[in-house]
Amino acid sequence: MSRRLTIGLRYTRQEHWVGGFYYVQNLVRALALLPEGRRPRLVMIGGDAPRLDELRRATGYPGLSRVSRTRLVRAPASGMLRRLIGPREEEIDVILLGSSPGLEDRAVQWIPDFQEERFPDFFAPEELAARRAHNREVLAAHLHVMVSSRDCAEELARAYGRAGPDVHVIRFASFVAPELAGVDPAAVRARYGIEGRYLICANQFWKHKNHALVLRALAQAGPAALPVVFTGREEDPRDSAYGPSVRLLARELGVEDRCRFLGFLPRPDQLALMAGAVAVVQPSLSEGWSTVIEDAKALGRWVLASDIPLHREQVDRNVDVFPAARCPGPGGLDASLRRRRSRCSVYGLCRGPAPLRRRSLGHDRGCGARFPPTADAADRGQALTSGLRRAFAPASAMAASMAAAMRWSARPGSRAAARKASLRASQSSPSSRGSPSPGVYG
Repeated sequence: MSRRLTIGLRYTRQEHWVGGFYYVQNLVRALALLPEGRRPRLVMIGGDAPRLDELRRATGYPGLSRVSRTRLVRAPASGMLRRLIGPREEEIDVILLGSSPGLEDRAVQWIPDFQEERFPDFFAPEELAARRAHNREVLAAHLHVMVSSRDCAEELARAYGRAGPDVHVIRFASFVAPELAGVDPAAVRARYGIEGRYLICANQFWKHKNHALVLRALAQAGPAALPVVFTGREEDPRDSAYGPSVRLLARELGVEDRCRFLGFLPRPDQLALMAGAVAVVQPSLSEGWSTVIEDAKALGRWVLASDIPLHREQVDRNVDVFPAARCPGPGGLDASLRRRRSRCSVYGLCRGPAPLRRRSLGHDRGCGARFPPTADAADRGQALTSGLRRAFAPASAMAASMAAAMRWSARPGSRAAARKASLRASQSSPSSRGSPSPGVYG
C-alpha cells in the first residue's frame, strides 16, 4: 500500500473572527468523507490538547493527532538510505493554513479575502499597511497560496499581479447535521422568545456586513415585512462605535420593535434559528466565501443576498438578490422583504418535498430546497487531496528528498529569488498585472 499523504494543519481560534474557525472545521469534515484508502493523515500543528479534542469532536476525523511547532524539523534530504526507503510515515508532506519560518516551501498559506483593497476606508492606515505588507510577505515566501473563491483569486491578481506563487481556490461546504443533532429548534426559539415567522441576519457586527441596509429596508417595507432576528458578536475591533450605531439606527428608523438583537450565540442555537427562519438575509459588501450562505444552503433556507460578485459565484438558486448600496429602489431589499411575507420559502413547510430548482439570479420561483452538502464537500475534499499530492508528494523517493531539501534563499539564480524579483517588478508595474489562472479544487 502506498504511503498516505500527510497534512499538517494550523488551527487557531480568533474571538473576533469565527468565520475562519468554521472554514478550517469544514475543510476537515470534507476530507473525512473520503474513502479510508484515500483519506490523508491529519496532524494539528501547535495548539493544545483541549483544542485538539475540540477539533476531533467537531469533525470526527479518524486518527487526528497533534505535534508541537517546536518539534517540527526538516527531514534530511540526502543519503543513500533515504533515497532507497523514501519518506517515513510520520513525516508531514504539506502544511495547510500557514507554516513555521523556513518551511514555507512545504506550506500552502490561506488568504481569506482582500477586503482592504475594496474598502480601504474601513481600516486604520496602520492596519491597512500591515495587511498589505503581510500579503506581500506571504506571496514572496510561498510557492502555493489558497483563497476561498475565484472572486478572491481575481482580486489577488488585480492587487498583486500574476507573478508569485500558484493560486488555488479551495471552497468549502457547511455541515449542519452534526451540530444540530439532539437540538430542538422549537425549544431554541422559545428560549430566545422568537415567535411566528421571521427573517434572520447572522453576521458579526463589522462595518462591511452592511446591517444598516437591512434596517432601512425594514423601515421602507413597513408592516408588510417580517421581523428580522440579528445574531452575531456586536463588537467591531476596528470601529468600537459601529455596534452601538446599529441599535441606535433601529431606534431612529422606528423599527426597533421589529428587530431582535441576540448577540453571539452558540453555533447550534444559531443554526436552529436559521432553520426556523423564512429566509436568511446576507447584505454584506465583501466576503471571501460566506459561511452564512453555506449554512443557509445546507439548511434549505431561501437567501436574500447582496448583489456582489462573490454571492453570484456562491449561490445560483433559491435566492433573491438586491443592490448592496441602494434602498429603496427597483429590486431593492425592501421589495424582497415584502415578497417574503407572502411566499412559501421554508423547506419542510411546503406540501411534499420541496423541489430543487435551478434558477438565475434575479428571478423568484418555487420554494426553498435543501442543497446536498455532503456530496459536494466530498468532491471538494477529493480534489483538494489530489491537488496537494500533485504539488507536494513527488512520485519517487529521490524526488521527495529533493523536494524536502528545497529552502527559500536569496542566492542569485534561485527560484525563490526569481519569484521575489518578479513579484517586486509586478508591484511596481501595473501593466504587468493580469487575470489569474488558479487551480480550482471543488
